[in-house]
Amino acid sequence: MMMEFFKEIKFDLILFLLFITGIVFIYASYAWFQSSLDVKFDSIKIKAATDNNLSISLDGIDWGNSISISKENIIDNLNNSYPNHTNRWAGQLTTVSTVGMLESNEGKFSVFSNKSSFVRNDKNKFAITSVLNDESKSSTRSEYLAFDIFLKNGSNSPYSENLFIKNWDSIFSVKDMDNAFILRGVRFGMTYINSTSSSSNIITVQNMICPQNGCKQFIFEPDSTHTQNTIDFLKLNNVDVDVNRKMITYGIINEANRVNVWTGMDGSPFDIDYSIFSLQSTTTDLSQPIFQIPSGISKYRIYIWLEGQDADIIKFSSPGYKFNFNLSFEKER
Repeated sequence: MMMEFFKEIKFDLILFLLFITGIVFIYASYAWFQSSLDVKFDSIKIKAATDNNLSISLDGIDWGNSISISKENIIDNLNNSYPNHTNRWAGQLTTVSTVGMLESNEGKFSVFSNKSSFVRNDKNKFAITSVLNDESKSSTRSEYLAFDIFLKNGSNSPYSENLFIKNWDSIFSVKDMDNAFILRGVRFGMTYINSTSSSSNIITVQNMICPQNGCKQFIFEPDSTHTQNTIDFLKLNNVDVDVNRKMITYGIINEANRVNVWTGMDGSPFDIDYSIFSLQSTTTDLSQPIFQIPSGISKYRIYIWLEGQDADIIKFSSPGYKFNFNLSFEKER
């Protein structure tokens, strides 16, 4: 009799724990910062138009018309030729957040990860704990992709020329169009650090830093529209959604402990917490020149990430998605 009683209690306890786990999983799967994603690259290729005197390199030593991005190419193979690089490889993308450089003389984005999956009792309050990533050294276990590239302009012109991205509207692509929604949450960012003469030694080339007037940057958002799934969820959580306008993204700019994520969401009933969140200035059109490129060697840094503060990230409770990244530089002829 007593044994039956304890068995019944044990069974009820298991059901209760399963129920609580289910609730936490449901809420956690809708938090902007998720840890159970499976979004990977199918291929990453970058080209330079050699027919107008452009060439590209990962170390400023070996030059060609294209590079393929992999862990081996941006980490392992550079240990000797570019020993102080700070490249970051991500075998799988996990949501992070950034508005780019917080100071124009940094040359690198300030990228924040969420290190806590804490869910408050109030279903309208998802809490995040943001931590700044250390980019002072390289990493093979990053949550986002970041790496340096060098472009050589062999025009010998005394004037800078416009640098374009060719076929910019197909930088990101997926093989299965059913998975195209992942492109709504992905971002591509780039900083222009500095330029030097083609005759400069390799120490000068690899260690270029921002000039006194600062580095330049841009963030590309391939698709600023929202899925119906996103719209329905936002409305369910009292977020004012206007399908006819671009929804502003507020990225993380500070480390914070258990902050209400809705205080960084455009249209939410909560006031924006500007001490933690700031406007992420993005473009959806790269038809105009991205930078000016002088004759000689120029250094850039590229970022690819899943933006955790993008509302469409709620769709990413993914069984596995892959996308391609193809970048092609050319300068004004």
